[in-house]
Amino acid sequence: MFFIGDFNAVKGAHERKSDWLPNASACREFCDFIDASGFVESNTSGLFYTWCGRRNLPSHVESVLDRCLYFEGFASMWNSLNTHVLSRIASDHSPIILQCQENTVPRRRNFKFLDMWLSHPDFHDFMQASWQAPTNSTCPLYNVMAKIKQFRTELKVWNKQVFGNVDDGISQLQESLMKIQLKIADEGYSDSLFDQEVAAQARIGTLLTRKSSIMQQKSRVRWLKDGDRNTSFFHKSYKMRRKNLIISQLKIDGVDTFEQDVISSHIVEFFSKLFSEVTTNTVRVQDIQQIVEATMSQKQNESLSCIPEEEKIKAAVFDLASDSAAGPDGFSGTFFQNCWDTIKDDIVVAAKTFFVKNYLPQGLNSNTLILIPKKEVVETVADLRPIVLSNFFFKVLSKILATRLSFVAADSVTHNQFGFIRGRLIHDCIMLGSEGVNCMNRTCKGMNMACKVDIKKAFDTMSWNFIMSAMKAMGYDHTFMGWIATIFSSARLSILYNGKLCGYFPCSRGVRQGDPLSPIIFGIAEDVLSRLILKAVATGKIEPMRMSRGQLFPTHLLHADEVLIFCKATIKNARAIRDILHFYGSISGQICSKEKSRLFFAKGVSPCYKRQITRALGFPCGNLPMIYLGAPLFVGRPKASHLAAIKDRIICKFSRWNGLHLSMVRRLCLVKSIVQSSIVHTMMIYKWPRSLIQEIDAACRNFIWSGDIRKRPKHAVS
Repeated sequence: MFFIGDFNAVKGAHERKSDWLPNASACREFCDFIDASGFVESNTSGLFYTWCGRRNLPSHVESVLDRCLYFEGFASMWNSLNTHVLSRIASDHSPIILQCQENTVPRRRNFKFLDMWLSHPDFHDFMQASWQAPTNSTCPLYNVMAKIKQFRTELKVWNKQVFGNVDDGISQLQESLMKIQLKIADEGYSDSLFDQEVAAQARIGTLLTRKSSIMQQKSRVRWLKDGDRNTSFFHKSYKMRRKNLIISQLKIDGVDTFEQDVISSHIVEFFSKLFSEVTTNTVRVQDIQQIVEATMSQKQNESLSCIPEEEKIKAAVFDLASDSAAGPDGFSGTFFQNCWDTIKDDIVVAAKTFFVKNYLPQGLNSNTLILIPKKEVVETVADLRPIVLSNFFFKVLSKILATRLSFVAADSVTHNQFGFIRGRLIHDCIMLGSEGVNCMNRTCKGMNMACKVDIKKAFDTMSWNFIMSAMKAMGYDHTFMGWIATIFSSARLSILYNGKLCGYFPCSRGVRQGDPLSPIIFGIAEDVLSRLILKAVATGKIEPMRMSRGQLFPTHLLHADEVLIFCKATIKNARAIRDILHFYGSISGQICSKEKSRLFFAKGVSPCYKRQITRALGFPCGNLPMIYLGAPLFVGRPKASHLAAIKDRIICKFSRWNGLHLSMVRRLCLVKSIVQSSIVHTMMIYKWPRSLIQEIDAACRNFIWSGDIRKRPKHAVS
């Protein structure tokens, strides 16, 4: 059963776009209704806000009033459920369509190493015998790949013989246990029946533990490590995560498309073009040298280009997350770390071979591309973020290079770059951004403005030729750059679409998100933009914003692909910024998205002058508060209206569904996980209003003790 239509209510401030907050009591009643009824809300595509008040600013209001709610039993009947919100025509409400799809075609399941195999007493002996079997490969790199492939084939057979189907085994043992207990009820206890009952119960407990391990690994719940079994919670988390990742429809050439084959072909075509160099960049090192100075010393280059020892290779293996998603070969860090004593000799020799010969065999750098929604409403393929899943052994090689580079990167880039640089924190970048927004209204010989720049697919479109030229101009060793070039050129990608691998194509540009080396490489190359802005300030082309008499504010802040520029609100500055972004895009491939970029002005700037500046730069005008690196930036002291949306998102995560399937200890772990990831991030920047803190504290307290944020528990008295 499902309910679809206008509920005339929102769940919190995050579902309303207005200068006024929604009624808190009405939001709580609506959330109580959803939790008490056991409803689940379907995924939404199309427009996010389903109702528009059609009023002029500042009274304009948009809200999520229309939605689809269904029971969990209804969701289990379908492979995917999606609510598509259409555009408004005659009514102030958007039409919504519920799309239900059933997957009748059986798909081939990709191999994944299961953590439960490690618990078997014979696993390590079996693994050692399989790994030490000879191969036909003489190259150490090919030898590791051949041994992994050989062990994977034998492991599948061993799993069927030793473990079998866990669900069928549990059902059979439960039937046997029922027969034993019925026999005890009829004939009475005996030593033989008692031993049979205890043995059956022990075997069922073992299989249930294995089942819980499988579902926890599939659910990708990382905040929950050890404790009692929560198989039902993991199972439901896995089903919900899988449904959220299913792409049931996309807008192709402006037309909503539902045919899976058409969508699959469109996605492969889009990303194969995205990772391909459109035009040949003729970037010369001499041109970059006029912008960037060589800062690398001989000692630093020697530390980058030396052959790693066994200790460094082992450190890279154990520094990587053991529970991260596996690559195409199916083996995660859990296998490499638990079987290190057996495989270390082959892994160390193969790793050193790469650094000596600068060579990667075909297939080692093959990657699976998974598509993660960048926003709640996915309309086109551009709304999907490509994340790369690499083979773990390849990530070890990349991790070694990334670790070395992290120790010297801070000396190569300017202090305006905060992203993924050792010793520089994201919170420092946000605090400077907040300070800049508050300094804009200070009248120091003219008004000020802030420019938030959005770059289209920043990581995926950066030119390799530009990266190599920038690193060479900075003085990086050619041996180290050769290793990076080999990693770039050997990459091959396949896209995981609704559980099925599609396409297999090479890359000719971009740094892949998910590779340990990519963030640092991106930050080093992007530093060219930082130096272009600093050069424009030094030559007088850009007039910076002043904090006070004789004190200048930093012209720009960079955190990976997040760019925020502060300067005087003049047409001259706007044209200078436009020319810098155009030149930087022409040599790096980083094209600025004018539709998503925004200009923010101080209060004293006249509307006529705003229009002239926006026309000169080409960016639309935005309104504060704005979201920067996950935190709101606003003028003045923090108010409840500034942070209410974050509070509502946090409380919505404490659903009654989670409370019903988790024990008290695990509810406590969930609260700590959500608070640390959501609240602490902004609390390090702002002092939250007491009213919001009290509301979150009450919700956390009620959820821990009763499993329901609205139900106040009766506390035990000792």
